[in-house]
Amino acid sequence: MKNAARLLALSFLFLSRSGSAGAGAGDSSSAFHPTFPLLDARGANVLDSSGPVSATRTCGACHDALFIETHGAHAGARPGSEAERGTNRPARPWDEGSDFLGRWNPITYRMHTPGADEPIDLSLPDWIRMYGRRHVGGGPAFRDRNGALLEERPSAGPNDPEASWSDPNSNRREPWDWRASGGVEMNCLLCHLADPDNESRAASLERGEFRWATTATLARTGLVTRSSDGWRWNRAGFDRDGKANPERMRVQDPADANCGFCHGLVHGDPDVPLLLHGCSPEYWSTLTTGQIVSGQRLSDSGLNLDGKQGLTRSWDVHAERVVRCVDCHHSANNPIHGAVKGGPTPAHLRFDARRLSMGEYLELPSHELARTYSSDDGVGSACASCHDPEATHGWLPYWRRHIEVLSCNACHAPRLYAPARRVIDWTVLTPERKPRTACRGVESEADDPLSLVRGFEPVLLPRETGEGRRVLYPYNLVASFYWLAGEPGRPVALDRLAAAYFDANGYRAEVLAALDRDSDGSLSDRELVLDDDAKVATVRDLLVASGVMDPRIGSDVEPFPISHAITTAEWSTKECRSCHGEGSRLAEPVLLAEIAPGGVLPAFVSGGDVRPAGEIVRGEDGSVLFVPETEEMSVYVLGHDRSRLANRIGILGMRPVLLRIIAHGGLRTRTATSSQ
Repeated sequence: MKNAARLLALSFLFLSRSGSAGAGAGDSSSAFHPTFPLLDARGANVLDSSGPVSATRTCGACHDALFIETHGAHAGARPGSEAERGTNRPARPWDEGSDFLGRWNPITYRMHTPGADEPIDLSLPDWIRMYGRRHVGGGPAFRDRNGALLEERPSAGPNDPEASWSDPNSNRREPWDWRASGGVEMNCLLCHLADPDNESRAASLERGEFRWATTATLARTGLVTRSSDGWRWNRAGFDRDGKANPERMRVQDPADANCGFCHGLVHGDPDVPLLLHGCSPEYWSTLTTGQIVSGQRLSDSGLNLDGKQGLTRSWDVHAERVVRCVDCHHSANNPIHGAVKGGPTPAHLRFDARRLSMGEYLELPSHELARTYSSDDGVGSACASCHDPEATHGWLPYWRRHIEVLSCNACHAPRLYAPARRVIDWTVLTPERKPRTACRGVESEADDPLSLVRGFEPVLLPRETGEGRRVLYPYNLVASFYWLAGEPGRPVALDRLAAAYFDANGYRAEVLAALDRDSDGSLSDRELVLDDDAKVATVRDLLVASGVMDPRIGSDVEPFPISHAITTAEWSTKECRSCHGEGSRLAEPVLLAEIAPGGVLPAFVSGGDVRPAGEIVRGEDGSVLFVPETEEMSVYVLGHDRSRLANRIGILGMRPVLLRIIAHGGLRTRTATSSQ
């Protein structure tokens, strides 16, 4: 009864909030949220227990936290979870699944090792400490594969992939004490707090203080402070009933900045010039695609853009028009967005009046978000759910055909103005134990704001939509080269790779002898590449000596979709010759790498909803290129494509016309001659 009363109050406040005019992106909904105590895992007030706050207990007093955790791709990162529905992502043969935990990542190289019969790359605690800043908690970070709490799991020893860790001090694997660290429960505050401290949270995870990660998120609120002996609650931040001060505990819909913690660069202050230092892995989607979510004009940013003064468009028109992330990626069962209580609307109904009540929704809000990889709606319907292309594209010749084969992004994201990763070469290691990398759209990868950014044009590839058709969609292509070991192949562990290249003094003598062309005792960027058989053989022998079985070079290309960085009609592609001409962008070669290490040409990562149409070839200068083929796209591009059948039909159709013209002209000439 008490819980029902709370939900009734929340429902009224939710309706008041939804109906209030002019509720902008910057408005806080904290004033509409009831005050509440912060509870620990046992349900006690943290002021009494001095323990870490439990978001699932605190928020679970009104909202079904377990339902939320299991109905969303953010928490469920383990294969078999709700996130596994998002199988339209590309996958490599050694991936454990299409989820966050099971996928190998060539940018960071590391992945979770699922079985004890393999050399451990990352155990589960290692994975949390490394990737936890980009995972909201819950799922595999809180429960094991059987659903039992991780904090109750004993360690089977230093080779237990679920309960061991790599100790950097001893450089050995040690058992992990889950009882001491606790698990990482789903952190509601990371998304729903107005000013969460993600850096303190990430630091807590890196220290192995997993159960305190949610508490660390509150570091900026004044409710809790960290001292030499741990976290302490500040009673001055709570009222007499032990409830958190709403001015400090500001609860809200997720703001764009909250999404940016994990997804990419979000810049919301129009008065502060946007800055991006180099091609940084700090912002994931920006690194892989060049997308930046900001309403600021490019010309007002702090980047050294080529032709900057003329770039008066914004980084993203939706951010410019104050469309928030949650406006498009809302809860799948939010009744405001038309979610039907019983599921999809029957075909015979034009309108289905059944809706979840606000109380039902607030108790069971699905965190399956609309228009995402894990949602059921397709990429083709994302724009059309708000925009009417028929009303604005009448000027376009054969506009229905264009809309049928082109995604909106193909024309409205014609160019990216931030650098994005192009190639990652793990066949060699820099002195910092990092791969050789290169980015598109920028002259230098150095952390220098003066680096000239030219931007790049994404490649258009066929993509399957939720409606069972294909549209051309913009992508950034990232090529990766790496060493594989064993059968079936799996990337060589990073410590083995480092052992092959380095000894206590730096690069091994064998590596320098094979790669150091100018004999200066160091390796420049030009020298640090496996561009002949002798260099490949040297590194292969060193890998074998370090214990690697059957090492060989593998490579692949992964396409990353461009779903943001959308611009207005003024800046979109409107010139017909962009596609319909000899230099069609649909067939323009795309540079993947300056060289193929070991002569190995990459192939596209299999699976996913993208259908690569073209061929990966070696250029005359030894570079690796992707050459799109419009014929494989199942489109015929007027002004560019040539069809022998169409030409023959056209010639055959012209022959009788020409014969009639000749006959008609001959008869006219003969008649004129006779009359004279």
